[in-house]
Amino acid sequence: MAVKTYKITGVFRQNRKKHVFNLDARALNEESAKETVFKNFGSKHKLKKRDITIENVTEIESKDSKSLVIQQIGGE
Repeated sequence: MAVKTYKITGVFRQNRKKHVFNLDARALNEESAKETVFKNFGSKHKLKKRDITIENVTEIESKDSKSLVIQQIGGE
């Protein structure tokens, strides 16, 4: 299986406010990409899964990512 790049958009709730997020992640499939989002927001913002709503998961090319690290890794 090849690693793919995904663009994940959604909303998370923190301190009674909603925050929109756009995140690029490399994963084997969409489920792994979603778990990456939950893992990152849980560790950085101390959020639970119930506070994170993933609205869209789209497969993109690595060169279209906003992250320079993903662009460089995907360009190999």
